[in-house]
Amino acid sequence: MIILKSLSLIFTLVVLPALAGILPLHFFKIKQRSVGKTIILGYIVSLAILELIGIPIVLTFTYTGYIFLIVLYMVLMVFVAVLGLYITHRDALRAKKNGLPFAGVRQLVSGQINGIVNASLESKIYFIIISLLMIFQLVQAVRLASYDVDDAFYNAYARSAQQYGTLYRIDPSTGRSFSLDMRHAMALFPILQAMVSTLSGVHLLIVSHKLIPLILIPLSYAVYYEISGVIFAGEREKRLLFMLLVNAFRIFGNISEYTTETFFYIRTWQGKSLTGNFIIPALIWIFLSLRDDRENKEGIVYWVLIGILILAGGSSSSLAVLLTCASTMLYGLLFAIRDRSVRILAKSLIACIPGFLYIIIYLLN
Repeated sequence: MIILKSLSLIFTLVVLPALAGILPLHFFKIKQRSVGKTIILGYIVSLAILELIGIPIVLTFTYTGYIFLIVLYMVLMVFVAVLGLYITHRDALRAKKNGLPFAGVRQLVSGQINGIVNASLESKIYFIIISLLMIFQLVQAVRLASYDVDDAFYNAYARSAQQYGTLYRIDPSTGRSFSLDMRHAMALFPILQAMVSTLSGVHLLIVSHKLIPLILIPLSYAVYYEISGVIFAGEREKRLLFMLLVNAFRIFGNISEYTTETFFYIRTWQGKSLTGNFIIPALIWIFLSLRDDRENKEGIVYWVLIGILILAGGSSSSLAVLLTCASTMLYGLLFAIRDRSVRILAKSLIACIPGFLYIIIYLLN
């Protein structure tokens, strides 16, 4: 039983999102692909799918929405994963036939392993220190998992979904049925944790407090590593030094109850932590990539990815949607002024359409 639960957790939290990231990775140039980027893109896609199907279900289903959401979510995730694998296999055959370079999952993994093996001694030392710091943080996040008043709120919503099949229609304070709580109903990250719990058979609190940090902490660091790849392209030592600095800020950033670093460890499973430690850094990474990619002037893949990320941010909180939309509009304005192009401002507006629709639905309900 323990083995089956472990395999189910690995599949739902690691394998399925990673496979879902293969499809969007296909639209990046070969030299821009990496294992970390695949997993980042996979989680962005999975959270966007959760919102895309979850919001209509929350608004229209009263009693059986939870079960329907699980089934539809898993079907769509498997479809995206299979489609990504099919396209990758097709491209591999074409590349082999034409003698062209190819970067599939196997090539990316072997390439990154070879990069570590063949790195300089200085880089290996940095890599070992960073790995030890990561292990220390993961152990402490699990060992010192805290429980606060939000457990009686967000986890109560998730638990009621498991017990009664309803989504945000039971008051977490009284346990009684009440009208749809729109302030929280469109942020489905707690429901995703409930779904993982249901599919694996592991208790909800164990999933949220013990397992989610094991995923989101490395995922956040993966985003920062991609950021370093844009800032210090081709300079491995500087990238690793950047990651050491990020680790230092994280470990010693608990200077108040409200810092991003505090949420990073103590409230990792909450939507606010997901916003500050994954959604916003991912948006910054996309902005930097769009600015830096001189070979792709139109940058369509980046603008589409911004739109998907804005929708994914809705799974954490409505504030994430407002922040990502405002940041995108500001970036688009500055980018348009720099390049003297109204088209860039138009693209930023189009990228914000999922966020605008999210806000309209929120206000109308």
